[in-house]
Amino acid sequence: MELKIQSNHLKLQRKIIEMSNIREIPYLKIVEQVQQTPEAIAVLHQETKLTYAQLHRLSNQLANYLRTQGVGPNTLVGIMTQRNPLMLVGILGILKAGGAYVPLDPSYPGERIRYILEHAKIGTLLTEYQVTNKLEECLDAELPLHTLLFLDDGGGFIPSKELNLLSKDTWSTFSDQDPPYTNDPDDLMTVLYTSGSTGRPKGVMLNHRGYMNRLRWMQNTFSLKPGDRVAQKTSFCFDISVWELFWTLMEGATICPVERETVINPWKFAQWIKDTQINVMHFVPSLFGEFLSALEDESWEFPGLRWLIFSGEALPLPFIQRWIDKYGMGTGLANLYGPTEASIDVTAHIIEQRPNEQVTNQIPIGKAIDNVYIKILDEQMQPVVPGQLGELWIGGVQLAKGYLNDLQRTSEAFRLNPFLEIPGQYLYRTGDLAKELPDGSFEYHGRIDNQVKIRGFRVELGEIESVLNTHPAVREAAVLAVDYGAGQKRLIAWLSGNKVDNRQIKEHLSRLLPDYMIPQRVEWLPSLPKNHNGKLDRNALQALLNKSQPKQKPDETIDVAQEYLPLGPAQKWLVTYFEPPYQWTGYTRFRYRQALNLDVFNKAFNLMMARHPALRTLFVQRDGQWQQQIMGTEKQFPVDFFDGSHLSAAERDREIRSRIEQSSQKLRLEEWPLLATIVVKVDESTYDITMIAHHIIADMLSTTVLFKELWYAYDRILVGGVPSFENPSPPSYADFVRLLVEEDKKGALASHVDYWKSQFPSRQYAFHVPFDHIKGTNIEASAATERFTLTKANSDTLLRKAKQHYGCNLYTLLLAPLYQLTAVWCGTSWVVLSHRSHGRDLGDNHIYWESFGNFAVNFPVGVMVNYEEKWEKTIKHIKDGFDALPMNGVTFDWICDRLPNYIYPDANLTSIRANYLGNRTQPVFELFEFIEEDRDRRLSPPEQKRTTLLEFFFSIIDGTFHLEIEYSRNFHLPATINQLGKQYLDLIENMLAVISPVEEGVRQRK
Repeated sequence: MELKIQSNHLKLQRKIIEMSNIREIPYLKIVEQVQQTPEAIAVLHQETKLTYAQLHRLSNQLANYLRTQGVGPNTLVGIMTQRNPLMLVGILGILKAGGAYVPLDPSYPGERIRYILEHAKIGTLLTEYQVTNKLEECLDAELPLHTLLFLDDGGGFIPSKELNLLSKDTWSTFSDQDPPYTNDPDDLMTVLYTSGSTGRPKGVMLNHRGYMNRLRWMQNTFSLKPGDRVAQKTSFCFDISVWELFWTLMEGATICPVERETVINPWKFAQWIKDTQINVMHFVPSLFGEFLSALEDESWEFPGLRWLIFSGEALPLPFIQRWIDKYGMGTGLANLYGPTEASIDVTAHIIEQRPNEQVTNQIPIGKAIDNVYIKILDEQMQPVVPGQLGELWIGGVQLAKGYLNDLQRTSEAFRLNPFLEIPGQYLYRTGDLAKELPDGSFEYHGRIDNQVKIRGFRVELGEIESVLNTHPAVREAAVLAVDYGAGQKRLIAWLSGNKVDNRQIKEHLSRLLPDYMIPQRVEWLPSLPKNHNGKLDRNALQALLNKSQPKQKPDETIDVAQEYLPLGPAQKWLVTYFEPPYQWTGYTRFRYRQALNLDVFNKAFNLMMARHPALRTLFVQRDGQWQQQIMGTEKQFPVDFFDGSHLSAAERDREIRSRIEQSSQKLRLEEWPLLATIVVKVDESTYDITMIAHHIIADMLSTTVLFKELWYAYDRILVGGVPSFENPSPPSYADFVRLLVEEDKKGALASHVDYWKSQFPSRQYAFHVPFDHIKGTNIEASAATERFTLTKANSDTLLRKAKQHYGCNLYTLLLAPLYQLTAVWCGTSWVVLSHRSHGRDLGDNHIYWESFGNFAVNFPVGVMVNYEEKWEKTIKHIKDGFDALPMNGVTFDWICDRLPNYIYPDANLTSIRANYLGNRTQPVFELFEFIEEDRDRRLSPPEQKRTTLLEFFFSIIDGTFHLEIEYSRNFHLPATINQLGKQYLDLIENMLAVISPVEEGVRQRK
């Protein structure tokens, strides 16, 4: 009896906790809503209708399955679907299981998706069969992903990475009863990745309690009713989607997803709004301006539209005036403001009457919402006087839990809260400029990084844009501050609307702004370019600015910037190691299997020139030193086109190879361009394309950056669009060099010189290998290669188990047998190997993955090894060696002139270089066919010296480990190299043999 009473008491306690949590956890409020309106339509997508009961049942089945797979509180589960009902099933299934969802938009570049999967350590990804092309593009063996769970029926997908593939048949057999709800309000609800200042996305960790506060305020303010229809037009990777989805379902309304192709066509979108009878909708102001302009002379009516909600950018006052003038005040208008890091919105302003431009030129962002606190602070984090401009800081319940796996950026953005009147331990620093108005509301004044100095005066570009928007002829306005040398900037205004004489615009501005805030140049466009989220794309404007420069006549000299930059580390190595004319190039060749619009291809390629300064670089000698100079104005890049359709395949191949050779030989450091593109027509639907670049401006990773961005831009321009890149302004190679210059000026690199001298105190620390004979010099003509492959089973162990067993990364695992092999071969315990690294990670979040340039560096690492010692010990020696490297080894080539000759270049210390190429699985594209023997190939004259005597290339192809040893026939016999390769595979198999299957099973269960 006593046990029964205790059991009932526990049930009552759980019920009380659950009822309390409903008020703090959004998905539990949705579960409660299901009981009230089970047959109401939860999701309406084209012809598909999903009721609350159906959505509840399907998401319960999914949740109950995920629970059996270990998903619980704070487990991160990825989801990648199109905007459709399955998206809701997946999200709710993850949340009901207790986990947190990490959304991945299938329209994202594959590299961004890979980065998020890796960074968030996603083990399980929910998806659907219609996005398998994207899955093929972004999945590789290095990812922690082990399970793909499809939310729909289908088949035929075979991933390049070995995964558990599960279809709807698996999870839909599980119970549709409510799973036990175990979440605490402070548990993670989602991790949303936003653009990072380093070019790598940041994962913002958001909990249930913060979002619930935001959603509860929204219902109190906008009073959504059961049956209302809410437009779902935002990618679920963006924070706005959270209220579009959760607020709607919490209140018994209907989510109405709409495709992006419809949203960006104003007329189709207007028809969709009317046909779907939308009641509530969000607009980014830039997109709203285009929508208004397109419909200006047409008689559209939207009788069902009850609320228009704006956020994401400053809301121009004329947009609201034009809407009210045409449609009156029948639709509620609200301007919201807030960052992802604070659960979407933190302030709100309800527009209750037509704004008067005589009173203000801005729409306020309003007052703080419930349980949120706003402070306007100066640079010392002290409050400024109301009415004075300062930085906006946020406190209260809605703050995120920081950035996933990034303590440094978290500590920079989330500061300890010094204000006793604000609850919570931290404040969030937004980087936005704002001021407090007399009524206690706030006015947004743009980003701190859009605050520039013109002739010594501090100028907010957003203020100029606000005044431009008050001119009756202007529909959209953007202002850029453009460098034109010697640290000076010019203001350029981009406008759309009813074009008038630019003097009228400047006169209008002069009545409201001082002369130093008047743009020197005004440009008009039919509409300003937008990115994929509907926001103004400033990077596209910059590209247009570059294209609008006057074209040069053939006899004109190239106009170049006045800034001369030193060479980067890789560039210094190149001009130090090789003799003039420094002919070290690389190329990639592929076939494009579709008709090619050469004009559009040229435009796309020249857009790349504007986007990546390294492509516009030439080299000059000043005071006996090579320096790099970036062209200040754009010169059209010449594409070499040849119609080879009349030739046989063999003749065409010979012609192409001849052109590759000739183009490569023409590349000279002091002459622009330092790259060439050869386009050869095979037939009407096939083009053979080769891209060649001098290694002084490009490395292997640059090829990937250029390829993806070039063809994305080509596709957008082909359909009449403007490319809007995920990262509008990636850090450039020039930024990378400037950072090193600044670090050097501060004296930070002096310790790096000391480090390398301490590692190699004398010539006796050099490492050399025995020769079979000496028949000449180590030149390219003597090069040969032997190839070796690990078994599929051992490759699988290496890639899936060994890293966890030995507690290190894959490269360290591959080095351990190499260090031991060379120690035995050379009869020594002291082994020095050179390592070729991507060089794009300087530490301290200075990362350059999306940049074009030659970052690849070489550096030596010496290790004491004993052939008899356990693998764990060898691995520890190697890890210690890499952990001690200053700035990840990137500065070894930078400080070359401060190192003794026996240390630099590294070929003086060692005859062997290790080069990890990563996943080299042939990419599968519908339109592209890569020619493997011509993919990322080095190209040098036969008489030029090789970069090292022996180079060990490691790669993963189709889940199998491959080793290539490149050597010189003038020093080694093929039999010797074959013996080395086989011994290496024997050692790696020995290293893997100690991984016990029983031990591995125990570890996984734990």
